[in-house]
Amino acid sequence: MNNCVSVLKDWVRKEYNRRKLGVRCTEKLKQLSKQLLAAKKSAQEAFLKSILSKEGKFWFDFYKYVKRRKGNKENIPAIKDCN
Repeated sequence: MNNCVSVLKDWVRKEYNRRKLGVRCTEKLKQLSKQLLAAKKSAQEAFLKSILSKEGKFWFDFYKYVKRRKGNKENIPAIKDCN
């Protein structure tokens, strides 16, 4: 995660705790949640682009990323080349 995502996450947590104070707080929570999701998506895309643009060792990093996202200890099958 980058700094923008972590800051937005903190703001969303604060607004989530204040959501029962009124309509204004719930609207702000919805707005911040949308911003957080967009920031997470762009950060993930940037991370994947940086991994895939590397020469040589990018498969190692890519498999580490997939394994983290998968969340369990099963083996990941090899990606077959279209050739």
